[in-house]
Amino acid sequence: MKKMKPIEYPNQDFLIMLFRDMGIGQGIEDGIKQGRKEGGFEIARKMLAEGVPAKTISKWTDLDEETILSLKKSMA
Repeated sequence: MKKMKPIEYPNQDFLIMLFRDMGIGQGIEDGIKQGRKEGGFEIARKMLAEGVPAKTISKWTDLDEETILSLKKSMA
């Protein structure tokens, strides 16, 4: 079987940099989202320790009440 030569594009270097930058940007965005989520859990733990109701915690952390109640059970 004959080996095929890879396709080369006129702006191949530009495309490589563009896709690399897009990947880096997506990775940063994902990291920020994960950090916010983990921060919400940390705040929820502290609020639960102070006896704040799950409904109030949900309002301030954007975590749903079910998640907060599950977190509370895991802290007991």
